[in-house]
Amino acid sequence: KKAMLAVREAAKIFHSKTEEMPSFISKNYNLKLEDAKTWYSKVQIVASPEVSSKAIQTALDSLGSAGVLTEENYPVKKPLWHFVEPNVATIKTSDESKSRKRPFDTRLQVGYWKIRGLAAPLRMMCSYANAEWENVAYPARVDAEGKPDRSSWMVDAKPYLIKKNPLLNLPYVFEPDTGKLISQSLACMIFLAEKFGLLGDDLSVTGRAKVHQLLCEAHDLRNAAVKAFYSFGNNTHHQYAEKIIFREYAKFEAWLGDSKTTFLAGNKPTVPDFHLWEMLDQNEQFAMKLKTPSFLKDYKNLAKYYSDFRALPELITYFEGDMYKKYSCNNPYAKFPLSPA
Repeated sequence: KKAMLAVREAAKIFHSKTEEMPSFISKNYNLKLEDAKTWYSKVQIVASPEVSSKAIQTALDSLGSAGVLTEENYPVKKPLWHFVEPNVATIKTSDESKSRKRPFDTRLQVGYWKIRGLAAPLRMMCSYANAEWENVAYPARVDAEGKPDRSSWMVDAKPYLIKKNPLLNLPYVFEPDTGKLISQSLACMIFLAEKFGLLGDDLSVTGRAKVHQLLCEAHDLRNAAVKAFYSFGNNTHHQYAEKIIFREYAKFEAWLGDSKTTFLAGNKPTVPDFHLWEMLDQNEQFAMKLKTPSFLKDYKNLAKYYSDFRALPELITYFEGDMYKKYSCNNPYAKFPLSPA
């Protein structure tokens, strides 16, 4: 209540100083006086526990147009709730915007490094479901000494976001309409699968267990790949390329042969397909880097599966976009970043 009274009093002062405020804004925020006058004439400060998402976005757009926010000082587009103190106010989405959305379109945000990595399956799932969502990508850099620079996440974002979930790490999925922030990669995938209906047709306990075990198996392949891609030991990537890949591929080859379905849990993609396909694709890039034949050449079922998924019409936009074509598979400090050509 005290905060609201203080804002209300400040608003009165702000709106009453019609002569002084534009000059003050221009001087202190490096704006042209004309731009400051335009902004001042249209802005309205109101003491309310609810903040319009449209108002925040309009303010950000205006700051970008005026050159206050640039790629240098604002390299990562922050989600709108970043600008609202949760102990004071909440974001309100207009009823009009909600009515235009499908039931699961709640302005989801997928946060991760500006690479494919563990977020690629999440981004593909959002794209496949044709959801209304936002990709929040934190730049992964290497400093002048060649050491990882994770400040875009560890300094600029995580200290604020961790207030919403003490388990927070990358990747995360945030749902502004509910305020829910989900962390841990497999939990994020299951969350989106539940939301988008990507758990398959058999939703019995047994059916769900089948999907979950396939997801975990794909994650085992992912974990082995990370050791190979990021380790600078002499034998790690050779062991992965010469033994582990073929051991894991044999499992999925047999599974597809037994199931006789297009995808892992049926003839439509389910959550483990997005995770497995990403690793198959990364491994194909790895093979090209090593200048070896495709790892899929001796796995007929898996090779067809790889091609069938890549041809899904729901993912055309994703595969033609920057998140696939311009993002590296791994961070720049990895032994094998697997950067796009």
